[in-house]
Amino acid sequence: MLAYIAFLLSLSALVLANPIVIRDDQDPLNGTCKDTMNSPTEEQYIIGYNNFCDLYVKHPGPRPDHYHLLKNPLRATYDLETFDKKILKWVFKITCAGTSVENDCLVNNTMCKTRFRTVLESDDAGGLGKAYCVVDNTGGDGFGGRKGKPGQSGEGQVLVMEGKLDAKRYKDRPTKEGWLTYYFYKRTDGD
Repeated sequence: MLAYIAFLLSLSALVLANPIVIRDDQDPLNGTCKDTMNSPTEEQYIIGYNNFCDLYVKHPGPRPDHYHLLKNPLRATYDLETFDKKILKWVFKITCAGTSVENDCLVNNTMCKTRFRTVLESDDAGGLGKAYCVVDNTGGDGFGGRKGKPGQSGEGQVLVMEGKLDAKRYKDRPTKEGWLTYYFYKRTDGD
């Protein structure tokens, strides 16, 4: 028994003599945000698309999920906050490329929110590293004891990157949504 204890003590001395070193020059993990200033946080993105869908695709009265005919692109810019607490001009946009406008270009509030939410909840818009990323060292049980925030899509602070979601990829979609595309991106001077 004493030999076992001596063995454990020698191992602990070895571990203490060789601490783990974290290098800044290591490649980031897949899905780590390379830039935190040009993407809104997950919370801000959710607030933005809910406001967009409620303002532009909501029908007053007893049938709030009434379909709206989308004859022209629907686009709005919102001020969203980045991880670095800067304000970012962020665009939500829905377009239709259908050949029969009456049949293929209808959208309702639930559909709008579901598609923009899909960006965070599936790989349909590219997934981790393409549609959204995680700020390094903000989640999990990593060094520094940092933990992820409850209710977020990832193990840390999630940021939404630019992209689009094409609704025609869904086999279970309503036929009325056939040719809609949902865009989300940082506004430039030309927008």
